[in-house]
Amino acid sequence: MLKMLLQILRLMLVLILVVVIGWVIWSFQRGSFAIFNRTSMASSFSQFVSLEGADEYVIAKFTSNETFNRHEYEYLFGFPVGDTRVSLSLVANYKYYVKLAELTQTLEGDTLFIQAPRLYLSKPVAFELSSVRLNEQVVAFGPDYQQLTDKLKQDSSTELAIKGRLHTAVVYDSAAKALAENFNNYFKTNNMQNYYKDIVIIFKDETAQSIRRFTLNNGFCDPIPCILEFDLGDGNIFIAR
Repeated sequence: MLKMLLQILRLMLVLILVVVIGWVIWSFQRGSFAIFNRTSMASSFSQFVSLEGADEYVIAKFTSNETFNRHEYEYLFGFPVGDTRVSLSLVANYKYYVKLAELTQTLEGDTLFIQAPRLYLSKPVAFELSSVRLNEQVVAFGPDYQQLTDKLKQDSSTELAIKGRLHTAVVYDSAAKALAENFNNYFKTNNMQNYYKDIVIIFKDETAQSIRRFTLNNGFCDPIPCILEFDLGDGNIFIAR
């Protein structure tokens, strides 16, 4: 009797095991289970950096009308005998970039964090030649306007760099969005968009540091929530929903 019960129990266990295995295989085919390898995300990230290989990976542009002024007096025996005003106006095209080799990434849950040490200004700053306008005004025995104009032109490159750095605060949002979308497009081509739902971009050099989050994919656990997740070791994560 006991032997028969053991045989029945063994048969039931076998049937349960077969059903479970079949259910797991069926679930995998339906996409209810997945095994993600976090190290493969790091490898793909490194491949993107290697493929682009750009020291200046431009992610933001900003156009601005700029005007530079010089005003000097001419003196005789310590008294002003005239003055000269010179102004230079132009349309500046500022470009901002990151160094891809400096970027770091961390995958936490369904969020991919990308950190950049800083956002650089590309120099020298480009400007539209057709937009350059010079104006001068000489009063009485003011200094030679040509010398003042030449000095203004020589200093304009430095002045543009200073203004460009001041404009950096304006482009952080667009720079973060471009960086997140560029990486997301690359990961999509490698069928890795399900590894994450959001990409968070952080610029460490930003004075008032902001965490900019971009929801770019549904992720594996959306819209159906995951019910199980555990670490299989070696960077492999098992997820069930």
